[in-house]
Amino acid sequence: MHDDLDTQCQPACRKPALRKLIELSDGKPPSSALARPRLRSDDPQIRKLIHDGQNFGRTVSAFANIESIFIAGLNNQPVTEEQYREMKELKLYKKLLAVSHGLEDVILNSKGEEELTSIAAFLQKGLMIGRFNDIKSLKSAVLDWIVPIGNERLDPPLRRGTKTGRGFHHDRTGSLLCPVGLDWNKDSDGIREMVIGGDQWPIFLYENEIFDPEDPWKGLLRNQILVQGFKHIFKDENNGMTQVTAASIAYTSAQIRFALSSTTIFARSDKETLSEVFYNSILELLEDPEELEEVEQLLTWWNKRVTPTPPPVLKRRDHNGIFCSGRFRVAVFGLLAVTLSRFLFLYNA
Repeated sequence: MHDDLDTQCQPACRKPALRKLIELSDGKPPSSALARPRLRSDDPQIRKLIHDGQNFGRTVSAFANIESIFIAGLNNQPVTEEQYREMKELKLYKKLLAVSHGLEDVILNSKGEEELTSIAAFLQKGLMIGRFNDIKSLKSAVLDWIVPIGNERLDPPLRRGTKTGRGFHHDRTGSLLCPVGLDWNKDSDGIREMVIGGDQWPIFLYENEIFDPEDPWKGLLRNQILVQGFKHIFKDENNGMTQVTAASIAYTSAQIRFALSSTTIFARSDKETLSEVFYNSILELLEDPEELEEVEQLLTWWNKRVTPTPPPVLKRRDHNGIFCSGRFRVAVFGLLAVTLSRFLFLYNA
């Protein structure tokens, strides 16, 4: 089957490394290579892979499957409409190569399927270690950032080592997690009875927890708690980041949401906070071409606060809200309608 491999692939796919991954994706090891022992975790190269996996998860894709990305990236053939997921993973593969300098050479010089699988596994391990470490450290740190102005401590206090009592069980965390469009001070009892979806954004995403329905972008993703969380996550100078990315904002938002909540599960199977749905909903907005100008303004705002050399400020369009007729505004009002209908249903039950 692989004798005519060159005729099946695009010219850009004829590199040895790409040929190797294509063969592996078909379930067969490269015919010219013998598998050698698995890579050792104490190897400096492996430590770099784990480190790069952490950076990739925080700045590009928090819930990525590295092995699937490898297969999609190295099997770069024309895709059909039904293969959209592979197209997405192909883009992630290119971003992974950009984050992990030298990875393409590592793949090219690998010997067999077992070693390629190990490379993907160490990157995946790094992604998961980074996510776990952030969850663990933010659980305690976030409590210092949410003390109301003028107060010395939370009342009642929350314990740093446990999620018990957080979420909608506590007035302060509940007020921050309150879905946009509802008023925690008036509706807290009803909100506690609601099932909050991952696409129902909490008010803490907005600066000073203020949402303007006439301008949904105003203050969005500009809350000081997010800035503090971002600085905490990316405090390591070796994180490889020179500019804030859309995914790093989405990741910080998801981590803060989880830290405020009472749930103890962050992963894909998380059915209580739906962290992945929440993360993807933010990332989808920030990667939408129709929202490009507002996103550029947002990234400029972030870079001024968390990086030493921010990019030049872009001039904002002079009109009454760039999204007055855009998809984001329509989506926001749709979610507000859903949130309100769920609340009224519970209220009238």
